[in-house]
Amino acid sequence: NARDMGLELVRSYVADEERNIAAYNTIIQMGITYLDEIETNEITEEELKQKMYHFFDDAAETVGDPDLDCYAIIDGQLIANKNMDSRSQYDYTQTKWYQQVTAADGQVIYTNESTDEEPDMLIAAAISPETGNGVFVHLKRASFMNAHKDLDLLDQGAYYLCDDQGRLLFYEAPFEVDEESIESYVGNLCEQIRNDTMAETGDDILDINGVRRGLY
Repeated sequence: NARDMGLELVRSYVADEERNIAAYNTIIQMGITYLDEIETNEITEEELKQKMYHFFDDAAETVGDPDLDCYAIIDGQLIANKNMDSRSQYDYTQTKWYQQVTAADGQVIYTNESTDEEPDMLIAAAISPETGNGVFVHLKRASFMNAHKDLDLLDQGAYYLCDDQGRLLFYEAPFEVDEESIESYVGNLCEQIRNDTMAETGDDILDINGVRRGLY
């Protein structure tokens, strides 16, 4: 019964994560459509910025993240949300993610990026193959914390969210541990799961503090 309950909880959490991804996908795709519509009208640069600021505010409200870092690319011009205007000179064309997204034929991609200011970020982006207009967001640890502020865990439960490389994006655990240790611990778990050397789901493991837990 405990194993069945654990599996159902994990399926529920996965569904929540899929909804989060779908929300970012929708924001980015709607943003590109909105940009293409704006481009058909003759408006000033300031009017364009104000329209995009309004769109970014709506996007942040949709995902419940008031500090969401949103950007738009229109005719090669980069427009950041009001909180990020200082990065409006950010040279996105020289980044690896931009090379990836321009080859993605309009699909939303997710990829890692590290800068001196933000060493731990995830980029979600798409570029219109017809116009070259695009929208992207920087997802930081704070973004994932906002997305999981209503996370409902069982007593003493621990939750780890990783990217496809095993990099820790977010966690909630019933113990205090330094960031480097928990990242190493979770990365090792992911590697064992990928290599199929981990015990079957629901079996016991020892956590970072030597406490016996069930892993799902």
